[in-house]
Amino acid sequence: MNTPPAGGTDRAPRKRSPGSSPSNPRAAVGHALCAAIGFVATVAFAVLFYSELVAAIEGLQPELLTTTALVFVLVWVWAGIWTAAEAAWEWRSRRTRLER
Repeated sequence: MNTPPAGGTDRAPRKRSPGSSPSNPRAAVGHALCAAIGFVATVAFAVLFYSELVAAIEGLQPELLTTTALVFVLVWVWAGIWTAAEAAWEWRSRRTRLER
């Protein structure tokens, strides 16, 4: 019979980086802000290039597939911009932390 240690679990606790704590409100605000920046930029991209996007995807049949492809492309654009914003946010926060 396996008896867990006094802590109640038999797993070692995971180490977290200082900025990734779920109770850190600054990290949560940063993630939400980066997601919002990515969403706004994706909407702007979709509005500016809608006719080009539709023309590029128009050849797919049936029409349900064209809508799915358009949404798929826009979700990937959003994820890419969100990831870039997260990287820039992290780079900026580490840089300002080192300058102090």
